[in-house]
Amino acid sequence: MKPISMRVMRREKAAAAALLLLGLILLAAALWQPKEIEPEGWIEISKQVEQTIVPLEQERAKKELEQAQKQESGQAQKQESGQAKGQEQRQAQGSEQEGAGNSGLIDINRASAEELDALPGIGAAKAAAIVKEREKNGRFRTVEDLLRVKGIGPKMLEKIKSSIVVKP
Repeated sequence: MKPISMRVMRREKAAAAALLLLGLILLAAALWQPKEIEPEGWIEISKQVEQTIVPLEQERAKKELEQAQKQESGQAQKQESGQAKGQEQRQAQGSEQEGAGNSGLIDINRASAEELDALPGIGAAKAAAIVKEREKNGRFRTVEDLLRVKGIGPKMLEKIKSSIVVKP
């Protein structure tokens, strides 16, 4: 058995030596070749592109600054008028809650798993998943946010859409 393994080792060594020699030849050929020079036009184009981009970036920065200033001044005005509107909204929400409670719609932001289980096509597991999603990621903003819940797709949402509501 030893003579066969010696033959294999000799072949492997010969193959490794041949690959090493081939690599050295390729390296020498690559170094022998003259280096290519960058075309002159390339440098000019780069400068032109840079000259075009810099003013655009400055203009964009100015617009962002102006928007920020507008938002700050707008927020001050909103705070003043927001206090009066806040009372109106609270009154409107109160009347909406009374109306929704009487209409039989289930508020998915307040419903328990048992209440959600009563929806068509929603079992105990999906009801628990809805409650878990709500606790994990906060209240639902729209009915379509239920699509975040695993197991509720567009078809299921269409089935239950007429039975649910989202209140803030």
